[in-house]
Amino acid sequence: MFLHMQNSAVESVALFMAGVAAYFVYKHYVRGDEVENAAFWVKTLKIAIVALVITAPLQVIHGDLYARHVYETQPQKFAAMEALWETDTYVPEYIVAFPTDLSHILDPRAKELLGIGIPGGASWLASGGDPQAEIQGLNSFETEAPPVALVFWAFRIMVGLGFWFILLAFWASYRWYRGELVEDDLLHKAFMGSSLLGIVAVETGWIVTEVGRQPWVIQDVMLTEHSVSPGLTGAEATFTLAGFVGGYVLLLALYTYVIRRIIQHGPPEIEGGPVETDAGTDTPPEAEVSVDD
Repeated sequence: MFLHMQNSAVESVALFMAGVAAYFVYKHYVRGDEVENAAFWVKTLKIAIVALVITAPLQVIHGDLYARHVYETQPQKFAAMEALWETDTYVPEYIVAFPTDLSHILDPRAKELLGIGIPGGASWLASGGDPQAEIQGLNSFETEAPPVALVFWAFRIMVGLGFWFILLAFWASYRWYRGELVEDDLLHKAFMGSSLLGIVAVETGWIVTEVGRQPWVIQDVMLTEHSVSPGLTGAEATFTLAGFVGGYVLLLALYTYVIRRIIQHGPPEIEGGPVETDAGTDTPPEAEVSVDD
């Protein structure tokens, strides 16, 4: 989990960098607007692409390993991730799934599902290659199941975004290789639209982790209901929650303000003024040297 989280943090920052840089590159090289330090933003975009090419595939690879670890150590969470109620083999990996009865559409524990998926995909994911592997269903556990729909969809959003980031990274790499990085307006728009999706992927991943482990606060050791302070009132819990929400909203507002100022001001000035580079080669122009020098 530690490796998965740290890699996702780097990937999220790289996506944000790419989105901001792509905006300025698009304005200057596609729309023709005058953008100060345009070459700086091209270089920023290239650095972000390199980071994405490394982190995006790695995230999927050790994400697969981590899913197998969940299957082995938290089988109830894995069953919730796959919305599997009865123990079965050759379990499909649903891409989408909905309750067969529309009256259950808002029921997070709906059992009768109609879905489109990869036959044996969930069994293959759990076992590391065996599509016939058995997965324990939620009905076989003594404890109540977590909110299955929330875990199910959060997992699919996270995985779907992970594969989109890989596509984005290699699409950008190909355009860079062809020397068309600054002209591809569709790529720039894709980066701009994806700039905050790394954060979405991180948050949905934590929903899978924290909601999926319910009703356990410590797996097979302590139930969440047993970890609540006996003297805690509903008002006290609400006040504490409101304090955390308010604090994080304030931090987010300050962060947004600071980041916006940094982006608007651009790169810091260096002695003698900024050095412009050619967008294609990143090579600074040759300085004029006089005899006196």
